[in-house]
Amino acid sequence: MDGPALRQVTFRVEHDCPMAALSRDVPQASFTNWGGHRIEVVEVRAARPVWTQVVAAARRHLEVLRTFATPEGGLLVAELHVAEEQSLSRILEAHHCMALQPMRVAGGWESYDAIAFGPSREPEQAALAALAQRWPTQVTRRRTIGPSDLMASLFQSLRPVLDAPTDKQAEALVAAARDGYYRSPRDATTAEVAAGMGLGRSAFEERLRGGENRVLSAVAAALQAQRMPM
Repeated sequence: MDGPALRQVTFRVEHDCPMAALSRDVPQASFTNWGGHRIEVVEVRAARPVWTQVVAAARRHLEVLRTFATPEGGLLVAELHVAEEQSLSRILEAHHCMALQPMRVAGGWESYDAIAFGPSREPEQAALAALAQRWPTQVTRRRTIGPSDLMASLFQSLRPVLDAPTDKQAEALVAAARDGYYRSPRDATTAEVAAGMGLGRSAFEERLRGGENRVLSAVAAALQAQRMPM
């Protein structure tokens, strides 16, 4: 027998944890976290001068294991130590709700998507009330989802996107990104990227557009499952 529909709620919390403290120290940056029980990989979006500030601030708040600079900012690999009573995931799970990854952090606020597994809205409301008793909490979206949406949320993978373009299309996409074609303003034209690959402009653009169409089609399917209202 099928059970009632599931609920997904998106909310943010002004938390007093190491990641929130880091984001308050460097408000020019935004952070996206993927984590296990203690190890976190943090994607940082920031200008290059700000990345240096992020690394310095991260060492004050986190046990940083590795850092990697990227054109968009960088990656932090860190070990976090959060007391159980400060853990949002523990509070959610106590009310039959589960936080989804990734978690986003900016300006001291942590933003989450969570699934409520109870047969009514009571677990969702109880979890949010428990959070609001401890920290400022704001709900930004609620929606009803089905089992297929749950699976997409839990096990979303880049594999369909990575497999979508042909090898030549993937090579064109990587070259365009590497040379700054997708930056705003652009650092290179299609003719310049093509020349660097030893291709004519028309041949390169055919590969590039074909790859973009395939990748965006795969991304659109994931967005439809994950982001669009039911």
